[in-house]
Amino acid sequence: MALALLLLDLAGLVGYLLTLWFGFRSLGFADTQSAALMLSFRKHTGLAIPTLMFVLFGQSMTMFYFIGLGKQAREAAEAISETAGRRMRALVRAQKGPVFRSATLAVTFAITVYVLGGAVHVHKVRPAWHLTAGLAALFFHLQAIWSALVGMSDLHDWLENPGGAPPPEAPNEEPATEEPPISK
Repeated sequence: MALALLLLDLAGLVGYLLTLWFGFRSLGFADTQSAALMLSFRKHTGLAIPTLMFVLFGQSMTMFYFIGLGKQAREAAEAISETAGRRMRALVRAQKGPVFRSATLAVTFAITVYVLGGAVHVHKVRPAWHLTAGLAALFFHLQAIWSALVGMSDLHDWLENPGGAPPPEAPNEEPATEEPPISK
């Protein structure tokens, strides 16, 4: 499943790169109306739709995958000991945070680029805004792929050998202490 999600994210990455390439090739389309630029423009818009779908589906499914993987890791750790369970909850939280943040930004910018592309087509927005948002979307998509790779790797390593080395302590984790009983 992890491999399928990463391949889907890589398909989105290839789609971004090809869409950017054909977008650059069609920059003068509105001014000249040449046949070659029209073909590049059609390829640009034809690739933009599947790229958006790959990014939306890939990043959404990656977040769902981390929810399930985190639950599985917590249950495996709690079966070993309560301390391991607490530490695993902290590790899962530390891994899910960057993945969810970057995936959310990747999806948000993918949608923004798509909407701005339509605004450029009807001459309501300058192409530079569309290009800037496209480059930001590419950056956040790369960041989302990287954070998913790191998070999946760490959690899968621990799941393969749950009785081995315990997961690392979370940076701000405080040891659990029992509260003293309230006396009257």
